[in-house]
Amino acid sequence: MSKKMNRRKFLRVSAASAGTLALAACAPQAAAPTTAPAATEPPAVTEATAAPAATAAPVAATSSCQMDWNPTFPQPFKVYDPPLEVAVIWPPGMTFPEGMSWNNNPMYNRTVEYTGIKFTIHWEASGDLLEQKLAADLAAGTLPDVFYAAGLFLEQLIDNNAIEDIKSIWETTASPLTKEKKMYPDYKWWKPVRRGDKLYGIPYTWGPAYNVDNLCFVRQDWLDKLGLQPPETVEQWGEVARAFRDAGLCQFGINACKRLVTWYQSLDPIFGAFGVMPGFWVKAEGGTLKYDSLSPAVKDALAVIRQWYEEGLLDPDFYTYGEGDAAGHIAASKVGLFTAPWWHGGMQVKLEQENPGMKLAPIPYPKGPQGKQGRKASSEVGPSVVFRKGLDPLKIEACINNLNWHIEMHVNWQKYQQYGEWRNSHAFVEGLEWVWGENCELKDGPLAMPKTYEWMNTIDFGFPYVVYPTYQADPFRDILEWSKQDPSKLNKAQRFLLNNPIVLREADYYSKVFDTLDTQIVNEYFGNPTDAMKQYLPDLSSLESEVFTNIVIGNEPLDRFDSFVEEWKAKGGEDVTRDVNAWYKATFGG
Repeated sequence: MSKKMNRRKFLRVSAASAGTLALAACAPQAAAPTTAPAATEPPAVTEATAAPAATAAPVAATSSCQMDWNPTFPQPFKVYDPPLEVAVIWPPGMTFPEGMSWNNNPMYNRTVEYTGIKFTIHWEASGDLLEQKLAADLAAGTLPDVFYAAGLFLEQLIDNNAIEDIKSIWETTASPLTKEKKMYPDYKWWKPVRRGDKLYGIPYTWGPAYNVDNLCFVRQDWLDKLGLQPPETVEQWGEVARAFRDAGLCQFGINACKRLVTWYQSLDPIFGAFGVMPGFWVKAEGGTLKYDSLSPAVKDALAVIRQWYEEGLLDPDFYTYGEGDAAGHIAASKVGLFTAPWWHGGMQVKLEQENPGMKLAPIPYPKGPQGKQGRKASSEVGPSVVFRKGLDPLKIEACINNLNWHIEMHVNWQKYQQYGEWRNSHAFVEGLEWVWGENCELKDGPLAMPKTYEWMNTIDFGFPYVVYPTYQADPFRDILEWSKQDPSKLNKAQRFLLNNPIVLREADYYSKVFDTLDTQIVNEYFGNPTDAMKQYLPDLSSLESEVFTNIVIGNEPLDRFDSFVEEWKAKGGEDVTRDVNAWYKATFGG
């Protein structure tokens, strides 16, 4: 299993960051009408004049088929004329269909037309090269106009007075809806960009939010074959895995990889069933944080996993596999129980199509001996969009208005019949993402879904910069409501989405994640590495990984956990804990 998939975007880490990864239920809305309200007029000429019409995207050959929906766009908050040029970092290796380019494609053109901003290429880079080029730009005083930053690099930018305080422009320009969805000003993800009364950026989270909150899955076809019910407890996980293995349906039973708590093929729900999460800093009594790997209940969870290993319910070499390697066990039918994020739904559809009879189904998080359920929470505090020092305030205002426009369009996607907003801000263009099929219904175009959003990913304030905690939950809830209705009452675009099994599967799975947020165990520390962390954590992390793995595979007795706790504290852990709690007090008071 490749690590690219839907995970590709949120794994891009901001320059020199500390490695922090970024990601209220809303009432279902009624299905969209067959035609949307007409677009409202743009602001008066005294505010701005409309930009020239954008170059139209190529369309399929002329046919008699007609759209029965009417996509419109929100009234521009302000259209800048002449258009403003804003220099940004462009991802390398972007390709476009014939006749298109980086500055002539549906995503780029609609931004120019409806907001009056032309995003230009400062330079192209990603990954380590991006970090190196940003560091060089900082030293030379040649930073891009707008870019994202987090962790130590964000601190460095602020300390060097290299980025603008946008507080006054943000306060006067951000719409009430934008402030609401971005949970300004009190939500914790604003803390890294606030210094007293100054504001140095606009936060977001790669993902969208909750992108690597794991769900639990079972081979439903095997349950049906053996007449078994889905397991509800940790103990029943072992019983079902044993039944699968003993019936010759699989080689092992339960999937795992070398990181017991991770983003994919993780055992975090097993630890969560005991109320703990290794590797996380969690709230303790007295308003402090504690390192949960030291909690006694971790030993109880390790005892269960150790027993599974002894029985052969885990691959004997699991501790040598990365997440993607371990995922190969699913397609190979070596396991019948595993965990994966919501976006695995799309891959499951393909697995089931390629393996007739295979049926994968989500199951509730297992309960522990005391009835607890829990899972690892994705980080919600990630990078922030920042603006270089000395940037024309009008350009900062324009970018915030671009964000207003995107949030208005995404939140009210049914009103504007912007069906590309179902996921990652697509263009939803005829001839690209869809074409006419039989009976004048839509079918996948040459780029299929999702694709076109990549052309503007991290360029304007579309996905992911627009992301807020309910970003994906809102349209998925709407889609699930459509699925309950008579298809003949829906328009062709709605039916097109519903006819894609991946769309429905992902909508279902993401809603399950969102509906179980009360089970998540949150890592409360999102600060930069402290001096003690830099000095001690590399060795402490290696110690923890080695001890836990050796306990599970039987190279160390279970009681090794007790001496590990004391060893961790003695080898710098107490200093790390002191630093973490100093940060926590300074950040949240108390």
